[in-house]
Amino acid sequence: MRSNDPPGRGDVFYSPFDYTDLTPGKRRPVCVVSGNQFNASGPDVMVAMITSRPRLIRSPGIGDVVVSSWEEAGLVKPSVLRTGSVRTLETSRLEGRLGRLTKGDMELVDSALKEVLALS
Repeated sequence: MRSNDPPGRGDVFYSPFDYTDLTPGKRRPVCVVSGNQFNASGPDVMVAMITSRPRLIRSPGIGDVVVSSWEEAGLVKPSVLRTGSVRTLETSRLEGRLGRLTKGDMELVDSALKEVLALS
């Protein structure tokens, strides 16, 4: 991806990710979940957090997707994408593309987003 290209849906980056109470969080992997048309239209993208917390890998909750192709996505450990933790960020907060989720993993993300947002 060229540096001036907008991030694509399914791309994985590192980014600062604040906690839900808005206290400063930590730098963690995130996956772009907003559509490419939205991503190209302005300075923002929507991202979901990714965690390697073992408890969530063993027993994912509602909206959690165990990333089966985690190495292809550029992740260093088995990981879970949490569709219940989505943020809108400026693309300037995305640090270095790690990889991209596979089509199969993105289909699971789509299903989880529909479940979390109660979309049919």
